[in-house]
Amino acid sequence: MAAAKKKKPAPKSKALKAAKAPKAQAAKKAPAKAAKVTKRASAKKKPAAARAPKRNLSAAEALVLRLPPLSDAQRDAFGDQVSDARCDQLGAKTKSDVVERDAMTFIDTIASTLEHHGDAIRRYGKARLAWLAECVVALQQARARQSSGRDDSRPVEEALAHATERARAVLIDLKHALEQLASDSEADEQEIDAAAGATDDLVDSLHGVAKLAERWVRRTDREGKALVASVDLRSADVDAAWAAAEDLQDAIDRAAGRAPSSERDTVPVNRAEGRVLYEMGYAMRAFAHAHSLDPRVPKLVPGSGTREALTSKLNGQPIPPPTPAPSLEAPSAMA
Repeated sequence: MAAAKKKKPAPKSKALKAAKAPKAQAAKKAPAKAAKVTKRASAKKKPAAARAPKRNLSAAEALVLRLPPLSDAQRDAFGDQVSDARCDQLGAKTKSDVVERDAMTFIDTIASTLEHHGDAIRRYGKARLAWLAECVVALQQARARQSSGRDDSRPVEEALAHATERARAVLIDLKHALEQLASDSEADEQEIDAAAGATDDLVDSLHGVAKLAERWVRRTDREGKALVASVDLRSADVDAAWAAAEDLQDAIDRAAGRAPSSERDTVPVNRAEGRVLYEMGYAMRAFAHAHSLDPRVPKLVPGSGTREALTSKLNGQPIPPPTPAPSLEAPSAMA
């Protein structure tokens, strides 16, 4: 009898091979996938570019955003009611931080009154409140620029050289603009030379050309406005001259060992606070009138730091001092 043949193991089915194949392929691809994941992870770990922190809005800025926006025509009309020269005079009487604080007190009272008793104050509306808020924002920005421009960490000699170079550049540019505006006459040339003054006293020279340039900027006749536009002369150029003169004077004082007063405001700050003071006076007059007709409208009472400036004449109209509220008691029967 023939020996029994050993049975060969049955061949693995194609289905089983197909089931195992993906596992093998997955095992081979695993390192590659892991490498990709590692690359992605490392890419994610790269530090992101530093973002500038968001600045919180001031109360005045937030109010401007809440109120209906002003048109350029409204801004021009409100701003032209008082001259820059008058604003400079008013701002020189007060401290900018006190003006800002008192103005915000006014704004809170005005906004509340317009919201609850708007029918009782017809002569002062949201547009004028928005303009007052914009003026306060402009004052805040001017004060911020003033603070950032005072860097006591810079060496005295370097600060003086930098201020002198900047002052000379501003003077040359503004004087050139004035020369372009002048007619072909000896009188105009002499006026510019007199305004510029001595070349070795840059502070006085900047003051002179700033005053002359401001006269041109404030012109309202067609010819004057056309000439000013032709050389792109702006109020910002005048402000830059005042600021350059202020910075140079501070640098000169430091170099001479005279520490400049940190409480002294620059001309742009004085002008901004003077405009805020004018608007505060405008609101005081409107509210005083409305209060005389309806006691629901409160009086706007300035603080001690702004009272003197706000009880002077603004734009030819005296601001009435606070008056006592009308008595609500019944009249006496006695004659």
